Amino acid sequence: MRITKLVIKNYRSFDSVGQEILFPAVHSALVGKNNAGKTNIFNALNLVLGNKNPAYLRFEEDDYFDSSQPIEIQVLISDITATDKSQIFSIPNLTKQQQGALNSKISDGTADITFLLRKNYEYIPPDDSDEESESSQDAFEIKLWGFSVFRKKEDARKSVIKMLMVPAIRDYQDELSASKWTAYGQLMKEVLENSPHYSDIKTDLSNLNIKIQQVFETEKTKLLEGARIVSYVDDISFQLTKDNSPSELLRNLEIFITEGSKKFNIEYVGTGTQSAIIIGILELALKNKSSKIKLFCIEEPEAFIHPHGIRYLGSLIKNISKDQNTQILVSTHSLSLTANFSPNEIIRVDKIDGKTVIKQDISISNTHFRRFIHQDNAEIFFSDRVLFIEGSTEKHLFGNLDKLTKLNPVDPNSINCNFDRINLGVIKLDSVDSIVNYVTIAKAFGIPYSAIVDRDFIDDPSKQNKCKELCLEVGAIYQVSDKTKLISDLKSKNIVVNSKGEIEDIFSNQEIANITGKQIVDIQVVKSKHAKTSNAFKEIFSVGKAEYAIVIADFYSQNDQTHPLDDIIRKIYNNNILNISI
Repeated sequence: MRITKLVIKNYRSFDSVGQEILFPAVHSALVGKNNAGKTNIFNALNLVLGNKNPAYLRFEEDDYFDSSQPIEIQVLISDITATDKSQIFSIPNLTKQQQGALNSKISDGTADITFLLRKNYEYIPPDDSDEESESSQDAFEIKLWGFSVFRKKEDARKSVIKMLMVPAIRDYQDELSASKWTAYGQLMKEVLENSPHYSDIKTDLSNLNIKIQQVFETEKTKLLEGARIVSYVDDISFQLTKDNSPSELLRNLEIFITEGSKKFNIEYVGTGTQSAIIIGILELALKNKSSKIKLFCIEEPEAFIHPHGIRYLGSLIKNISKDQNTQILVSTHSLSLTANFSPNEIIRVDKIDGKTVIKQDISISNTHFRRFIHQDNAEIFFSDRVLFIEGSTEKHLFGNLDKLTKLNPVDPNSINCNFDRINLGVIKLDSVDSIVNYVTIAKAFGIPYSAIVDRDFIDDPSKQNKCKELCLEVGAIYQVSDKTKLISDLKSKNIVVNSKGEIEDIFSNQEIANITGKQIVDIQVVKSKHAKTSNAFKEIFSVGKAEYAIVIADFYSQNDQTHPLDDIIRKIYNNNILNISI
């Protein structure tokens, strides 16, 4: 059983038109900038499916995007098995019509649940119901395929599916307390009650309660004498739990960490350790196949965890969701964690004009595009704009020099054209042949893009097919017989062809001499030996591409000079691609 679709309307940053979110896999990642609406998505799910924590049952005026319209949250659940139906969908107080409709619908393995919250709402029960009409300032309504089955949100939250949520801001006091409201508390309850030792613990607890009763047996007589004077009291007893339930003791369960010879309460260890323990307890709880936890939402699971731990966490999430039949949704700002997901498993959450907008494409082939998403370029999903460049030289030049652009006397406001200020990502292609794939991903997620490619992309016969593919993808006309027209047509689609050849060809011999301290004549001799300027640079600088790019960047950062890429950087920064001249 898993959620396959979520529709949110009029809730917080989601307007009355609403947004549809699809979940094609058992694990998905929400990515996007802060305050884009990722937390609102998890909170919307928690409204319908979460626990009964009073903190999530209170509503403010700001929870309505438009206070004149109802909040509407629709959840489509698929792959419902007979076991799921018997364990989860134990919905009370249904009319015969509703129960019949429910049974027939769930028999096909799906359930369509709509949660409505209306202000100043009058509830009118179905004709065959014995319920009375009811008015409320804020009223809940749960619908199954259009049948109104709940007026109390908690009825649905405890009947339909079990969801746990770990918020982004977490510490020992909040999330590692064994409260029935916390994910930790609920997970530990799962672990305990599904343990083969549970019956033994229950027996031991019963015996312990008997001993406690014996301790107070004499004293309770005096207590009863006083109590009976002022009230009707038949007896009094003392025990650790109400029903000899070991689970009731969990609120007193604390975690201790041992380092060497020292033992610490987990309250005093790092937040990274605390986060890792929450994830570890999740894995432990879900090892039991009978677990009723079907949806687990974690905000920023990478918080306070080192890079290797984050990569391991990514594989752990995927393994848990695959092996334990539990759907896991994460929100993240981590490139390492994002790289663990395929493009069709990534949900980009954006905000435009104060409204949350969802951008995703579940049709993107997992097998075809998976290899293009890795730690070095997952930044694409977090960028407002991206610049695709070919290699290490461009990566270091554009990645460093954008911060070093000097003051333009004509445009004083253009000082410090820092790409990070405008959330522009510089994405290095694995090779120029992969540009079509990256452009496809950018388009699928609604990310504006531009690119700078070397001249050989249109001249080299071996790249002809890739050039044709790119033209087809961006809507340019491939004209091999008219390279000038082809370059112009590609530029109109934000693809800039470096007509000089490579990015190294932009730097004059004089500029190279200034950077290296070598004579121009010696530079000319080296260049004459190599067909490609990049190979000449390797010899002139005596280092590889990435290394001499760093040398160039450092030179211009340490000297108050305008560098050859200054104009190009400014035009990229100002989104003036059409006027770039190379």
